[in-house]
Amino acid sequence: MKNILLGNFDLGFKSVVIQDKGPRSRRRIPICLIAQQVLNSYVNYLKSLSEKCRFLDCDISKKIDQTFESHEPLFYFFGESGIKIFMPETHAKMVFSEYYDLPPNWARHKVKTILLDEGASPQHVKRMMGHVENFEFNEAKFHSCQYADLVKISRTINDWFESLGVVNWQP
Repeated sequence: MKNILLGNFDLGFKSVVIQDKGPRSRRRIPICLIAQQVLNSYVNYLKSLSEKCRFLDCDISKKIDQTFESHEPLFYFFGESGIKIFMPETHAKMVFSEYYDLPPNWARHKVKTILLDEGASPQHVKRMMGHVENFEFNEAKFHSCQYADLVKISRTINDWFESLGVVNWQP
């Protein structure tokens, strides 16, 4: 997943528009309830941080303001060496490389495996992942996967998060 902007999400984080595999991969994906709660908490945290930094660290405050205007990515780190954009595949590999030799897209494939193991339709999972066949378009009026099918997949992801003990993050 490349740089996700706040403008990619609808109000309340119920869905996100992703285009990560070229122009034909554009799709709207429903976001599971736990992820909605986490994203809302994260945005509230950024708002609070921006207010606290407004007069202490103008660079951080400006970066957050640009994030809210969708001119900067939604996810980044604040570290001793400055602000760094968060790239899931890069940062996950850095964290886990000491223990595992993970390919850059391992998280996508883990989610795909969980969904298929839980009985999700392979065609719907492909659609969610942005894998389209020749002559298929994600936003075409007549295709086999409807938004309601993706909502079911979202619920499966939410159930998986619950089984892992993922809870809403409160800064």
